[in-house]
Amino acid sequence: MTQGWSEVVGMAFVASGAPGPVNLVAAMAGSRVGWRAVAGYALGAASGFVALLWAAYLGLSALVLHWPWIQTMMMGAACVYVLWLALQLLRADPRSGAADAHAPSLREGALTQWLNPKAWAVALSLVALFSTPEGTEGLSMLSLSGIYLVVCLSCVLLWARLGSALMSHPRWAGWFNRLMAIALMLMLFWLLREAFK
Repeated sequence: MTQGWSEVVGMAFVASGAPGPVNLVAAMAGSRVGWRAVAGYALGAASGFVALLWAAYLGLSALVLHWPWIQTMMMGAACVYVLWLALQLLRADPRSGAADAHAPSLREGALTQWLNPKAWAVALSLVALFSTPEGTEGLSMLSLSGIYLVVCLSCVLLWARLGSALMSHPRWAGWFNRLMAIALMLMLFWLLREAFK
């Protein structure tokens, strides 16, 4: 099936906007320090995904398929990271305010993306799509990278804005943190199930 611009942009919004570790960190940080302070993290996450996309395109996916232990190690690191994020959300006290909070950095945004199982799945799927001559229409890896950079940056900032909107409502922020922690724990169970299939 040929994918045009509108389909690729739609796929980018679905992949980048869905709940996942990157967006949950953005929302949590937005609720603590405000959404503008999360801009560096959002840029890191967007550029980190583009770097991951290019790494998969240039052969990283072949290495992962050739040596399955690499995939197992990556899955283990992702599970530990998702568990750590869930515990951070459960321990976060929305009443403590932003005084003792810090905004996640650009580097943390890129690292979060590289430990994000959803990002790996999307990147590998996109590489598979681009491996077939009929896969795209008028799109190159450069244009695909540009689309994902802009869309991912926008979606992460929207999640940070959602979290920021909760700053004035500590009770809502507490419930939001718990809900996001539960979502991460469900994601962790899914990762473990996939790892031991």
